[in-house]
Amino acid sequence: MADIITRTVAEKPDALIALPAGRTPEALYKELVKRYEEGKLSFSSARLVLLTEFEGIPPSDEKSCTASLKSRLIDRTDVQLSNCIFPSAENLDRLDEMLSLSGGLDLVVLGLGPAGQIAYNEPTTQFSSPSHRQKLSPGTCRSLVELYGGELNVPVYAYTLGIRTIVSAKNIVVMAFGEEKADAVFKMLYARDDSLVPAAFLQIPSNVTVYADAGAASKL
Repeated sequence: MADIITRTVAEKPDALIALPAGRTPEALYKELVKRYEEGKLSFSSARLVLLTEFEGIPPSDEKSCTASLKSRLIDRTDVQLSNCIFPSAENLDRLDEMLSLSGGLDLVVLGLGPAGQIAYNEPTTQFSSPSHRQKLSPGTCRSLVELYGGELNVPVYAYTLGIRTIVSAKNIVVMAFGEEKADAVFKMLYARDDSLVPAAFLQIPSNVTVYADAGAASKL
């Protein structure tokens, strides 16, 4: 995965890349930082877009998606904050237009939710969905209880790049690790491309690479 990002930035230094927060990309970000420290990678001209952010959580809060990406990658490399876009209530309505005017996404790096979510596009999200405010499913909320120290503290809504926005990227990479993702990986590849399994819409573009460990691939 790091090779794809390294190659993308080498071929197009100002590439527009959408990246996730959360636990799944931790090892990827460590590898990218390592390559930067070794002089093998530079993000100095790259433009980064955060895939998601929670409503009502300040970007400075360590539990925000913004803080996660900053601490793991942005603050540890030569990424320029002025080249970054973070979804928010203020820019959500014009986010897709901003991306289009910037030439469109060159690369999207995705995690995969256990119910087939991509970013925070929950089941029943339509293919045509632009970037939007999304009510989080009960399953997603349960997965955030530990991070937020209790059920009552978990955000109810998130801002997310939409499915239409994601599948329009020139290149897409999906990460899936652990047996709890096995059902989602199977449905991503073999379910009908309908709104019950958002990741199944990734069957439509031809430029998708999936990285799964043995557990996540156990139902294939």
